[in-house]
Amino acid sequence: MVTPFAQGTLLKAAAQAPWARIEELTLGKAVMVLAPHPDDESLGCGAALAAAVDYGQDVTVVALTDGSGSHPGSREYPAGKLAALREKELEAAVTCLTSGKARVVFFRYPDQGVPETVQGRQEIVTRLMQIIESEHIGTIWTTWKGDPHPDHKAASDIARMLVTQCPDLYLWSFPVWGRFITRVPNSWQGMVRFDTTTYRPRKAAAIAAHKSQMTHLITDDPDGFVMDREMQLHFLESPEYFLRETGDEPTSRAI
Repeated sequence: MVTPFAQGTLLKAAAQAPWARIEELTLGKAVMVLAPHPDDESLGCGAALAAAVDYGQDVTVVALTDGSGSHPGSREYPAGKLAALREKELEAAVTCLTSGKARVVFFRYPDQGVPETVQGRQEIVTRLMQIIESEHIGTIWTTWKGDPHPDHKAASDIARMLVTQCPDLYLWSFPVWGRFITRVPNSWQGMVRFDTTTYRPRKAAAIAAHKSQMTHLITDDPDGFVMDREMQLHFLESPEYFLRETGDEPTSRAI
């Protein structure tokens, strides 16, 4: 699914993207992070999430799926037990990033089991709209449409449905796996970089909190997903990338 880092089309384009301040990414509004799985919030926008809270914005993290498909061959961690573990990991990760100041919501769809029908997607949008109203959300961050994973694409599609029905919302997307592929949509307009340097210790702790994905905690499924150290370091040490999906292109400047 991935290529060597230097070959990623988006990463090459991102090297020329302007730097953005957190004020531009939040637009002064409460933020909802729509994460396809527990850990996407830490990998793709963990530093910005931490910065948003420090900046005084309310943050809500919504986990769309339970992430239970990462180790399908494990008997020690069948789907239900793994899903429960991943929920605890997400709560721990968000606490690392925000000192417990962010809200975490679990939609608990099965891994790669997000409804594909219009009715099913609309039910998700309706649930999100309820959160948006109760938490006064004004900005959405979710995974990029170019990410080559069905749950990441689903999150992107759902976010787009959401902003179509709630046009006052601002939508930013962040690439996770789409960083590395060679053939991606050539839509770089509005892409910015966020400097993670200040927030790397918190982001490192958040990534590490996802032990089921970052370590060999689960020992009875050798084919299960474990992110190698090199890739963990990439997500920790590289900037975070955001693409503006709605509204006018922001005014970005060097930090």
